[in-house]
Amino acid sequence: MESDQATKTNGDGSFTIALNWRDRALFAMDADRNFGCIVSLTNAERVKDAVVLHLIPLVTVKGQFRSSVKSKSIGWAHAYVELPVDSNNPLASNRLISCGSFEGRFEVRLPPGEYRLDAYAVSDVATDVIDLRVNPAPSFTVRATDTDLDIDLLELTLAPPGRQELEAEAKQEGRWEDYTKHYGEPAPDWNAVGSRGIDHQDNIAGLRGKWVLLDFWGLSCAPCLGHGIPKMMDFYEKNARSKSRFEIVGVCIDFTGEINDIAKLEKELSNIEDNVWKGQKIPFPIVLDNTFKTWERYGIPGLGTVVLIDPDGNIVEGDESTLQAVLDRAEPSDESKSR
Repeated sequence: MESDQATKTNGDGSFTIALNWRDRALFAMDADRNFGCIVSLTNAERVKDAVVLHLIPLVTVKGQFRSSVKSKSIGWAHAYVELPVDSNNPLASNRLISCGSFEGRFEVRLPPGEYRLDAYAVSDVATDVIDLRVNPAPSFTVRATDTDLDIDLLELTLAPPGRQELEAEAKQEGRWEDYTKHYGEPAPDWNAVGSRGIDHQDNIAGLRGKWVLLDFWGLSCAPCLGHGIPKMMDFYEKNARSKSRFEIVGVCIDFTGEINDIAKLEKELSNIEDNVWKGQKIPFPIVLDNTFKTWERYGIPGLGTVVLIDPDGNIVEGDESTLQAVLDRAEPSDESKSR
């Protein structure tokens, strides 16, 4: 059993711990893991006063995994215990603790409360590819009257291919391109099933004559939603007077295929808009790719990548700071244009 961040108390029971901006709870246990408690944090970045923790008896929670895929046995299984999703804090990390096992089981100690389980397994330990998953993620309740809680047998089904597998397949089949090796060359077209604020069928060619920033993001990328897109929003607003010279296109990637049209994307974004972006919508155009095609055409290292394209439609080295320097240069006067 482990946590993402851990610390130990001093002799007087006091402690300090560094919090991530996404942290929403502290989980404390005594050395023997018999007593503990969870304290919710409204905003981890604003915790200034000391937090007092009152430990109560913990309950042993355990479960067993079984593969329902005949061709795949369980090599190693892992389970994250998470808090229920907080709709008012949609980017928070809900993970508390985890347990991994080569025996197809898990066991943790928890205080009374509501929880959910994010559990998966690998059939081939050598490759370490997650190919089995418990879906949907089960929820469970730990009551104060419980001493032990045995969760029902957890069925592992075939997991959809993740980024690691899709990237490996693209490279093996020669579809993977690294955009950093193609500076000065035409930018690849995006693959899109929908768009807002732009005709996605016009693609990159429809933006010729302007500088273009492609901002790759996704609903699974909390740093994109919490920092990257707000930064682009600020850039867009700051340079509103230069809109004739540039465009930002937010390329939303959902290679799971679950978000297959703009209406679904907008529905998923509504809670982010209300609780993270202070009621704002993304002001610049967005295109939606529910495959891995655009990702592999550019060979981006991950979501949050920004690609700069010049007015001729060629990829150039740089990001929004590079574009800012271009926009800060005075536009040619009407007199000089006529010469």
